[in-house]
Amino acid sequence: MVILISLSFTMLIFVLLKIINHNNKQKMLKNNKKYALAKPKLQTFTSICLMLNYFNVKNVNMFKSLKNLKEIDHIVSCVLYKTPVTYNLEIDKTLLKNFGINLNLPIFYVKNYDKAYLKFLVLSIKYVGFNLIFNEDNFKYFKILKNLKFFILNTNFASIKLLNNIMALNINAKDKFKVKKMENVNKFEIKNNNEVIFPSSKIENNFLCDDYNNNNVNIEVKKFVNDGEYLCFKILNKSNVTQKVELNYNYKLEGKYYEFCKITNGLCVREILQNNKIFFIDNTKLKYFYPNNFCDEIPLPFLKISKKFTLTQYCEKKFILYIGNKQLSKNNLLESIELYNKKIREIINLKIKCRNKKLEYLVNYYLPNRIILEDVNRIEKFNIETFEEGYFLYKQKKMSSLNFYLWLKTYYLGIIENENFIKFSPLLKENFTVYYHYNQKTKEILFNYDAKSKKYMVINDVKFYNYNVISKQNLDKIDKLMLVV
Repeated sequence: MVILISLSFTMLIFVLLKIINHNNKQKMLKNNKKYALAKPKLQTFTSICLMLNYFNVKNVNMFKSLKNLKEIDHIVSCVLYKTPVTYNLEIDKTLLKNFGINLNLPIFYVKNYDKAYLKFLVLSIKYVGFNLIFNEDNFKYFKILKNLKFFILNTNFASIKLLNNIMALNINAKDKFKVKKMENVNKFEIKNNNEVIFPSSKIENNFLCDDYNNNNVNIEVKKFVNDGEYLCFKILNKSNVTQKVELNYNYKLEGKYYEFCKITNGLCVREILQNNKIFFIDNTKLKYFYPNNFCDEIPLPFLKISKKFTLTQYCEKKFILYIGNKQLSKNNLLESIELYNKKIREIINLKIKCRNKKLEYLVNYYLPNRIILEDVNRIEKFNIETFEEGYFLYKQKKMSSLNFYLWLKTYYLGIIENENFIKFSPLLKENFTVYYHYNQKTKEILFNYDAKSKKYMVINDVKFYNYNVISKQNLDKIDKLMLVV
C-alpha cells in the first residue's frame, strides 16, 4: 500500500512538471527572446569535478571514456608528484640498482589489477616514465605487456630490506591529488588588496633588498646567505585605512623523491634518495602547501609558502623565513641578522688605493656587493700566486666572489688576521695604501715596495726592522703606520 502511494505521488509530480514545461514552452514561442544552453568554458567545471591534473576533459576522446581519462590522469599525477611515505627510512640505492631499478624514475608498485587497469598503465607510461613492479602472487600475463619493461617481485621470498625499500619509494596512491599548474616559478608574489605589487631591487648595508611599494603599503624583503638562505620581511601600512597583504612564495624542489614533515615553527622536506633535509623555519606561522596536504592550490611540482596579513592603520609587522639544512629555534632566527652583520664586518673590513684601478674596483666595490649573495661560510683555499691567475679563475666561475675577495685580501694584499694580531705579507709588488677598519676607526697602512731595501715597519716615526706583525691592541692606539716590503 505504501509503495502504491509513493508511486502515485511520484507520477503526480511528473505530470505537474510536464504541464509547467509545456506552458513555459508556449510562453517562449510567443516572444522574440532567444535562449541558449549554458556551456562550461573550455570544460573547466567538468575538469575540476573529475579532479584532473595532467589532462583536461577535452582529452576524453583520446581515452574513449571519462572513467579511463580519470584513471590515467591519476597514475600520471602520482608519478609527477613523487611523494611516497618512507617513515624516514634511509634508502639503500645499491640494493635497488642490483634489482634493476632505474633510480632516475619513480617506483609504481601494483598488487592487484585486471586487463583494463593494465591498459591504463600502458597508456600512462607513454606520458611519464616509471619503474613498473608487479606482485608475483597476483601476476597475470597479457599480450599488452609484450613490449613493456616491468619487474616481478616475489613478496614471500624477497629480502625484507629490498621489500621495505621498494614499498618506501612506491608512489602508487589511492587518494586523488588536486592541483593547479605552475606559472610563477621560484618567485614571490605579493598582493595588496588583491593587486600584485612588483619589486625594485637594490644592495644596501650588505643585504640584497627587494622593495614592494605602492600608495598603501611598503614591504621590504632583505636577503642574505649564512649556512642557508634568510629572508627578513618588514611590512608597513602607510595609510590610515586597514590594508590586506598576501604573500605567496613558490619554492622549486630539484630532487627525485620528497617526504614532508611538519615541525615546530615550520616544515622539514627530506630528499629521500640522498637523505638530505631542507628546513623551512619561520617565526610567524606561515602556511606550507605540499602534495600530502591535498590542497586545492598546490602548484605541481613545487612547495608553496603562503601567508595573509591584515594591517591596521600605520601598523608594522616583521618576520624571518630561513631555508637551509639546520633546524633553528625562534631565538636563532632573531639572532641571525646580528651574527651575519658581525661576520660580514669581519670579512669586509678594508678599502685600498693603488695604481691598478681594476684591483681597486674589485676590492672596494664589486666583490663586497657580490659576497652577500653567497654563503659566507663556504671558504676554500686556492694555490695561486698572481692576480691574473686568480682573476681568470673568478671569470671562469671556478672561484666564488667570497673566495676571490679573501685571496686578494689575505695573500695578494697580505692582510693576514687572527683574533689578536695582524701580519703583513703582500704579493703585490707596488706601492699601495690600505684603509683598515678596526674598532669603529679607520687605520691608514702604507705599503712601499722596495726590492733592494731591508724590510721594516714604521710606527710613530720608529723603525722596526724585519718586523711585519702588530697586535690589534697596539693598532688601536695609532692612526697610521708604514711598511717597507
